[in-house]
Amino acid sequence: MVYLDTMPLRFGHFRVLITTAMGQFLGAAVATLSGVLIPLLAIVQHHELDSVTQGLIASMELIGIMVGSFVIGKLADKDGYLPFLRLSSILVFIGALVVYVSGSIDLLIPSLFVMGFGIGGDFALDSDYVDEVMPKRWQETMVGITKSFSALGNLSAAGGFLFLCSIEWTAEIWRQIFLFVVFLSFLMIISRSFFFKSP
Repeated sequence: MVYLDTMPLRFGHFRVLITTAMGQFLGAAVATLSGVLIPLLAIVQHHELDSVTQGLIASMELIGIMVGSFVIGKLADKDGYLPFLRLSSILVFIGALVVYVSGSIDLLIPSLFVMGFGIGGDFALDSDYVDEVMPKRWQETMVGITKSFSALGNLSAAGGFLFLCSIEWTAEIWRQIFLFVVFLSFLMIISRSFFFKSP
């Protein structure tokens, strides 16, 4: 452990940083997209959406984040961070893939919860994992950089949505948004499969 604290920064450290920061980025992006979905669905495709359904769409990811951060955080304290960090990205991938493939409003709400659950786990664990594997003098800086990607996720999601709407305005555009989430979470799964467990 002493060697981990004093070793110089290497490529592996930056890979850990980028992959954990992607969790922050993706969590904020999905939260932004959840808000965008409501007017898009209600105005363009599903005029029958009532206020309760709209409220569930808006809040389900946040509820999932709250539950996931508590449950996965508690489990990881007992059994180690790395397996649950991997599980978190898999849950986000599954939830986003179900939404994209099905295009179902009925599956959208539970899928948002599953994505939120995974994102909550990611939020609970990413800074701890970064803190454990980084050299001591870089720990605070790297944790700060990881958390700052949340703001980039908000901005990128809003900008990406505006770009999609400007080139193709269709009733199915909301599903295409989730293809981005599928792609990014898949990259997280692949990258995290090469992570190592901190001593």
